[in-house]
Amino acid sequence: MSGTPETRSSLLARVRNPRNGEAWVEFLSIYEPLIYRVARRKGLQDADAREVTQDVLVTLADVIPSWKPTSGSGSLRRWLFQVARNRSINLLKEKSRHPCGTGDSKVRYVLENHSQPDDVELFIEEYRRQLFRHASVKIRNEFSNKTWLVFLRTSIDGHSVSDVAHGLDMSIGAVYTARSRVLARLKMAVEELDQQDVLDAQTREEI
Repeated sequence: MSGTPETRSSLLARVRNPRNGEAWVEFLSIYEPLIYRVARRKGLQDADAREVTQDVLVTLADVIPSWKPTSGSGSLRRWLFQVARNRSINLLKEKSRHPCGTGDSKVRYVLENHSQPDDVELFIEEYRRQLFRHASVKIRNEFSNKTWLVFLRTSIDGHSVSDVAHGLDMSIGAVYTARSRVLARLKMAVEELDQQDVLDAQTREEI
């Protein structure tokens, strides 16, 4: 597989250049929804969750040009989760002091139960789903409508190869070939995006 549409350079490395608007758009399309979901999961309403999201992104923009994992901080994904969680908890604490309209009992419950150990794993799982969705959008135009339908019906909708072959007037072998082409390219696209974990060519810390 020679020549892919985009070299497997680090998206994170490109984002460290503040003038690379395209890289920032791509980066935010993956991470902004994740940060928002953390805030919502912590009990914030939509407006407050958006406020936390913007606050975290501003912090990220400030630190990302020179960000390196510190002792105990782990990966960038985990660091982002911790920042989003802490900002959400701080806002909840602030609102608990001014409880009008916040649902005081709900706020108290969230504050007392905010250290759920599996939250970060859910965040990382959602990150991978977001990566898959983003990669799918990136590669869609590389395939014909019929080839893409084969992929959707066999790999997403769960239809059998024989049913799809019959429905699209294709041979079973052609369906297998079409699906394999999309899956191979999708895997490559996900890997290209996940090369964000190359923070340093020597350390290659995982995000």
